[in-house]
Amino acid sequence: IKVPPQHFHSTIIREIFDENEIDYILTLVRHPFDRIKSEYFWRRERKETFDPPNVWLDKVFNAYIKSNDCFDNHIRPQHHFLTAAHHLRVFKLENDGVKSLLSVLDGAHPTIWNRFRYALSNLSSAKNKSPRPKHIEDDFLQLKPVIDDFYADDYSVLGYER
Repeated sequence: IKVPPQHFHSTIIREIFDENEIDYILTLVRHPFDRIKSEYFWRRERKETFDPPNVWLDKVFNAYIKSNDCFDNHIRPQHHFLTAAHHLRVFKLENDGVKSLLSVLDGAHPTIWNRFRYALSNLSSAKNKSPRPKHIEDDFLQLKPVIDDFYADDYSVLGYER
């Protein structure tokens, strides 16, 4: 397995677990355009890339073609994380998804979930937002058709508008 457990996509979950034996299958999703921009800014802040968005995006999408689990599954379309399990719950980050997800975890075993509560609550924190220069935001707007095409199934399956 080449990705951390929190980034298992549905194929890995089905290979390892009997979905009917899992109490919670919770998936936090994000608008595809915002998600890929966030990935870029996060890697830029960590000095993992100095490429402009068009060069970075080309490299990332080519890396995905070579290995779908590249970048710890951060590039993989989000609909690949959905399972057919009847108890799957999908939360949208932009619709207060973290708070809603945490409210589900309130009934879970405290020892297990308290570790995740801190990490999840930090997702929505303003302090985690990477600086976003206007010229880079403008570059991403120019790339939106390419991004939208790559994540076309996410838009339809997850109900996001382009």
